[in-house]
Amino acid sequence: MYYFIIFFFINFVCLSQIQSEILLHDEKVEIIKGKVVSSKHLKIFIGSYEDRIETFSIPFTSKNQPKIISASIQNVTENKYTKLKKKDFTETNYIDGSTFMSDQKQINIKLPTNGFPYIFEVNYTTEVSDYILISHWSPVYYYKMPVKQASLEVILPHDFNVQIDYDKILNYELTKSQSQITHHWSISNIEPVKPEAFSPPLDEMIPLVRVIPGKFHYGIDGSAKDWSKFGSWLYNLNEDLERLTPSEKLKVDELTKGLNSPEDIIRALYYHLQDNTRYINVSFGIGGLKPYPAEYVCQNQFGDCKALTIYMKALLKYKGINSFYTPIYGGEKPEKVDPNVVTSQFNHVILTVPLDRDTLWLENTSSFLPMGYSGSFTQGRKALLVDEHKSRLIDIPDIKTNEVLTEAHYQLELDGSNKAEVLFENIFRGKEFENLSYFQKERRSSFDRYLLDKLPFLNSELISKEIKTDRSLPYIGVTGKIRANSIARSLGNEIMVAIPPIPLPPIEGLNKRTTSVRIDYPIAVNNSFELIIDPKYNLQAEVSNEVKSKFGSYSVNTEVNSDRLKVEVKLRLNKAEVPLAEYKEFFDFYEALKLAQSKTLIALSKQK
Repeated sequence: MYYFIIFFFINFVCLSQIQSEILLHDEKVEIIKGKVVSSKHLKIFIGSYEDRIETFSIPFTSKNQPKIISASIQNVTENKYTKLKKKDFTETNYIDGSTFMSDQKQINIKLPTNGFPYIFEVNYTTEVSDYILISHWSPVYYYKMPVKQASLEVILPHDFNVQIDYDKILNYELTKSQSQITHHWSISNIEPVKPEAFSPPLDEMIPLVRVIPGKFHYGIDGSAKDWSKFGSWLYNLNEDLERLTPSEKLKVDELTKGLNSPEDIIRALYYHLQDNTRYINVSFGIGGLKPYPAEYVCQNQFGDCKALTIYMKALLKYKGINSFYTPIYGGEKPEKVDPNVVTSQFNHVILTVPLDRDTLWLENTSSFLPMGYSGSFTQGRKALLVDEHKSRLIDIPDIKTNEVLTEAHYQLELDGSNKAEVLFENIFRGKEFENLSYFQKERRSSFDRYLLDKLPFLNSELISKEIKTDRSLPYIGVTGKIRANSIARSLGNEIMVAIPPIPLPPIEGLNKRTTSVRIDYPIAVNNSFELIIDPKYNLQAEVSNEVKSKFGSYSVNTEVNSDRLKVEVKLRLNKAEVPLAEYKEFFDFYEALKLAQSKTLIALSKQK
């Protein structure tokens, strides 16, 4: 991942009950002798064992190791005060699931698992000399824990130019002296953040303050005056990294021999990247921001998103093809980039390759995605195209409905029992294509389990399968046979067959919803069921239903042909952003869709 912010961590702590709370979360930030000096004071009430925090952690790097001023535990009922000492603190590498080699570490303070309730209090400071942000602060410390009182104070020299962005829910005060300007934000009684179905990312749902220096130094001098200047800093930071080793140049010459079109050359080099490198996050010092050079990847055959992107850029540059380093926020639920806030709002990097009639966006960390595929991780959002003097925000195109469409055909014979062998033929696109392709390439042992989970029959058993793929195409085909249970239910002389619904997450009721609805990309499914009916049964009634809205559509239709009943089910859920004030309209559509899915019961009666 592309860590491009001064440490800003909201902690995920599983709390079975909301009894604990942040009593106090205060931070003071000053510019002292060119350094950003931060002092943090936290008081956390821990109410019960179920509500506990096992370890309090302070992340840091070798350049900003924190100094703990004081830490203590106060038992509330016994009024017993225990001062924590240096021996109570341990230092470990910070493991985020993606970092292979890193100087990112954390100080851990193990908290008591008895003696509840108690108050944990800690004061610590950090100093940073290289920075692109002065403060990136939220009063929320744990997503699921309420906050009683929080404040941020930023003290700056009078002539220090900054850009400030903050949520208006925060109380703000500005005071000036002869030599300093003090910005102060405060808030009381913040309730926990609760994720909801189709809700925005959690970090968009909490108050935030960003204080950005107009000029900064991180590796080299930079400016946040506008996106062009900010991108120029990135461009200069990456200067002279696009060097290939002599042996790599020979490989490239051999790979591209006889290829003339830019598309063919890009494809050959992209496949070379996919087949001969692997993604591993590497972060040391400024390496957390600055990519490792292309030579590093040539020699080691691995790198993080920055290094692999620089490597791919170097391969193309060697063949005379221009491309652009492009930071982006990667993720299925992306945080929106605010064009008015000039700082890094990104966690990933891709490569933009303009062609005569098209533009390619290359994802360089995947060993299995097709060239130029913009899937759920990068589609439909803003990114920063880094050009020497013309850097700018660009829009990555939305993934279209036909690009996420899952198509499935199921054939099964109904003989009066509740079991059947089902022949299936599926084409997966979009997120399911991405996941199945990943499992096929990286975790084969999980492929079958994931596949069965995506088929609509409960309690099914895979008998056989055949996978059809082409690395240049954005879909994966799977055909095979399963043994399915609970297909039908006998009621006297009748068989009741329920067409499996298309799974959708439950949503909150009208009076319980607290956030807007955001569907980041469309959902599209076409399911076809071919039921071979035993001659001794007759179809009692055909099924037909349809729901339409600006949010999407659902339809089910049946067709009888001799001894076969064909049921066609189609679902579309459009990309959408629905304000909370309009939630009722979306809720009504969603409920109608669920109701329509529940009315797909087919009755067969035995002939007399």
